[in-house]
Amino acid sequence: MDNSLKKLLARMSLPEKVAQLCCRERSTLLTDGYFSGAKAEQVLKEGAGQVSPILREFDAEEGAKLGNRIQKFIREKTRLKIPVIIHDECLHGCMAKGSTSFPQSIALSSSWDPEMVYRIARIIGKETRARGIHQALSPTINLVRDVRHGRVEET
Repeated sequence: MDNSLKKLLARMSLPEKVAQLCCRERSTLLTDGYFSGAKAEQVLKEGAGQVSPILREFDAEEGAKLGNRIQKFIREKTRLKIPVIIHDECLHGCMAKGSTSFPQSIALSSSWDPEMVYRIARIIGKETRARGIHQALSPTINLVRDVRHGRVEET
């Protein structure tokens, strides 16, 4: 383990370590579609590992601004100032207002056109990064043997 990571872990309280395992959702940080400092004071006081899905209803510029407000809050109001990872679903494109929607991965694989799939993935990555999303939950690689799995259409 990197020495700087060891030092950070040594400084962290148990509640701060637990917060890094948590994902905060839209309702815990927004009020009427706007970032709520009051809500954030309650749920982010120890930090958070991830935030999602929070940027879906916003276009790229609005989403990036909201993501920046969340990170600014973390830098200014938490003891250790550990940035959050903003993630969202990108199974068939960035799941946000104004993003391009593509066929599901299973349909793309049926094209037998790796170059096309690569180009689509690049577009999804650009649209995702433009919003400040750091992690895309895609593609899934589950092998479904039971339709009760709940996310069969993705696999």
